[in-house]
Parts: sequence; structure tokens; C-alpha cells
Amino acid sequence: ANPGQRTLGDAPFVLKATATSGLAVSFTSLTTSICTVSGSTVTLVNVGTCTLRATQSGDAQHHPAPSIEQSFVVISTGGPQDIQFAELVDKVIGDPPFALNATASSGLPVAFASLSTEICTVSGSMVTLLQSGTCLIQASQSGNAEYAPAASQIQSFTIAKKTQTILFGSLSDKTFGDDAFSLAATATSGLPVSYVSDTPAVCTLIDNVVTLVGEGQCIIRAIQGGSDIYAAAADVSQSFTVNSSPQSVNVINFGSLPNR
Repeated sequence: ANPGQRTLGDAPFVLKATATSGLAVSFTSLTTSICTVSGSTVTLVNVGTCTLRATQSGDAQHHPAPSIEQSFVVISTGGPQDIQFAELVDKVIGDPPFALNATASSGLPVAFASLSTEICTVSGSMVTLLQSGTCLIQASQSGNAEYAPAASQIQSFTIAKKTQTILFGSLSDKTFGDDAFSLAATATSGLPVSYVSDTPAVCTLIDNVVTLVGEGQCIIRAIQGGSDIYAAAADVSQSFTVNSSPQSVNVINFGSLPNR
């Protein structure tokens, strides 16, 4: 039969199970951190779920019997406790590991775990940032003989990507027919910058090389889309004027006309 709910601190008790063969039944604990078994006597050692297994291995006349398991809950005799776990400050990817701080009203140590291990990990009380996103940390205290387990507390914080800016200097005016030229913008992240012509009727781009195809205002936009570590930069535009090429004047020599 199931032993039913027990309280930590209860006296050891004896298990009873019988086999239809009349052979003796053996008992083992599958949760020795919660309860132990010696012979048929169970001793409670911690709060939690105790699982016991009954076996009968048979003899010359009987096959082994299928094992049977029974579980029961061991509760604490202690009073309640709660956890104080302060809000966590948002971070930026690349920030160093930092320590968590939470206390239990019992004075017992608080354990921490990450609920978003792809974003952040926890070792002891130290948090390591892995990538941008929302990091969830759980604080728990499992109780002891004097205190019941505390309700776990969860705090979250945001890990943002690093910011970056584009440095893109002004561009000089050109004359239609001038040679193609290269652009040289940089991002503070060190990531490569790409370019787009917003006036393709006046100027076109291949990679970072500008070709003049018409007269008017050429507008070039520099772009850096970010990475796993850096957020996208704000686009930066520069413009210049493509002037008309000067016309050359052809002089026609027209000989004198004969007199009439």
C-alpha cells in the first residue's frame, strides 16, 4: 500500500508488501536524497517525492515478479519562507559576467537558474551573456527540516546589441564625363559599409564605385545592417552635383565670296 504523505522528522517506518508466492519482498529507494531504505525500514532525509520499489526475484519454483513502485510526498515541518529578488538592469552584449543577489527570509542560500539558456547562462550566482534578447533568471530555495520550500521568483532583463554609427564624408561636385570614383565610408563597429544610389538616373553604383550617367544631383546612401553583436546603423546620405560638361566651339573658316 502507498505510505501516504509524510512529514520530515517523522520516525522511520516499516514497509509491508507480499508476493503471491509467499516469498519475501525486497525494497529499495529510487530517491535516496529524499528517503533511504534498510531492509523494510524507511528513513526520511529531505523534503520532496520519495519513490520506493518492491521486488521479488523468484526461486526454483517461481519466476521473478514484476517490480512495483510507489511514491509519496515528504513535506516540511518548518514555517514558510520567501525570496527577495530585486529587478535586474538591462545589459548590452559584450558586457562582462555579473553576480546575482537574492535572499531568503529563512537565511538559507538561494539557487539560480537561467530559463533562457540560449540568451544567458548561470553558474552559481554568475550570469554570462550569450546574445541579444530577453534573459529570464529563476531564484529558488528548496527548504530544509525547519523551512518549507519558498515560492520561486523570476526576474528578466534585456540584452541589447551594441550601437554603431557610419562616418561618411561630404562628396565634391563632378562634371558629367568625369571618371568613375570610389567611396570610402566606415562604421564605428568596423563592419563593412554598403552603398545605394537614390538617383540612378544621375549616378549608379557597383560595390563602392560610382559611375556618372547623367546630369543633376546624385544622392548616395551608406548602409550598415548590423550583426549578431551590433544593431543596424542609421543610414547616412551624401549628395553632390553632376554639372554639364563645357561645350567646345567649332570655328568654320568660310572663304571670301567672289565679286560680281
